[in-house]
Amino acid sequence: MRPKGRVVLSMGSKGNAGEFLSVVDELIRRDHWRGCFEEFVFPYAFYGIEDYEQWLPEAGLQAKRLELVAKDMLHENVAALKDWIRTT
Repeated sequence: MRPKGRVVLSMGSKGNAGEFLSVVDELIRRDHWRGCFEEFVFPYAFYGIEDYEQWLPEAGLQAKRLELVAKDMLHENVAALKDWIRTT
């Protein structure tokens, strides 16, 4: 990035997919599914503004604005939800 350049980052953050992930956590702990997830490590993390406030200056960046925008995860149908799961 050039000096005084701008970048906009948009990503899942703290609380993202919270309800969905709670249901998944509950399901994978059930006896029926537990064996399939014995060594599973969730590869994602959803960070909050306080994390980015620390990391941006460490990376030499200055935030003009940081905000967490809540967005409902609504899927048109089961196939759309499956597509989201597969690509996420």
